[in-house]
Amino acid sequence: MNIDLKIGDEIKVKSNVKCPGDEEISIGG
Repeated sequence: MNIDLKIGDEIKVKSNVKCPGDEEISIGG
């Protein structure tokens, strides 16, 4: 479960940074 939380945190960090496909990450999250 800790691993899932870690992945979620990474997605949040990437989501904060504007990059191509950022919208896809937001939808996935």
